[in-house]
Amino acid sequence: MQSSPVACYYCGKSLQISDSTRFVTCQHCNAQLEIKRSDSASELGRLDREWADRYRGRNGAHAPPTATAGYLMIFGVGGASLIGTLIAIGIGILFSFSFAMFDAPWPFWAVLWLFPLFGILFIVLAFTSGIKTLNAAAKYPEELRQYQLRREQLLAQIAQKTTS
Repeated sequence: MQSSPVACYYCGKSLQISDSTRFVTCQHCNAQLEIKRSDSASELGRLDREWADRYRGRNGAHAPPTATAGYLMIFGVGGASLIGTLIAIGIGILFSFSFAMFDAPWPFWAVLWLFPLFGILFIVLAFTSGIKTLNAAAKYPEELRQYQLRREQLLAQIAQKTTS
């Protein structure tokens, strides 16, 4: 019985399946997959569509993740958010103390403490997005290599079928 390598649709890990296997559970992410067999030409089209959809940018062009984008999210947006948060904290403290000194009602000066919290939230979101983009950029070369390898295998199968 022959075995074939198949990539999990969810995590991308390679799975070895026999030619008669119809369903398989990924050992890495526990996803349950149905194995659909097709000829090489339609599988090549499916592979190309999936690759194009995976890294499609807002304008529809191929847009792989880059480390530069991740660093800009962390230090650009995150840095601007950090400065904005520090300013908001300073203003919040200034206004809170001035409202407290002039015996302003509690809700007015307490609400001002919410502004720095929004700034901190933006910093966390910027850093999280940046780290996620950096991780995706680090994985991209290996994913591209696997895609190109699989594409070459399918092209060889198509060429072999046309010469037979």
